Amino acid sequence: MEKNIRVSKKVDALHLHSPIPLLRLKKGLAGVKPQDVVQIDCTDEGCRDDFANWCSRTEHILLGDKNNSDYTSYFIQKKE
Repeated sequence: MEKNIRVSKKVDALHLHSPIPLLRLKKGLAGVKPQDVVQIDCTDEGCRDDFANWCSRTEHILLGDKNNSDYTSYFIQKKE
């Protein structure tokens, strides 16, 4: 991911499987202000589709992801 994103909250969902990462994301977003960005780190490869589908239904914005050696970080902006 090329953009410089200011993360307001980091959520750890490493070694957890669906639907737990999505539940952790929802809880993370509930604790931030509109337009803040939550970073959630996941090892479950299905998270990308789960997050993308959920964001399209809820109007939150999946800004992108960053692959690390053992996990992927996803960046979700809370809707206004």
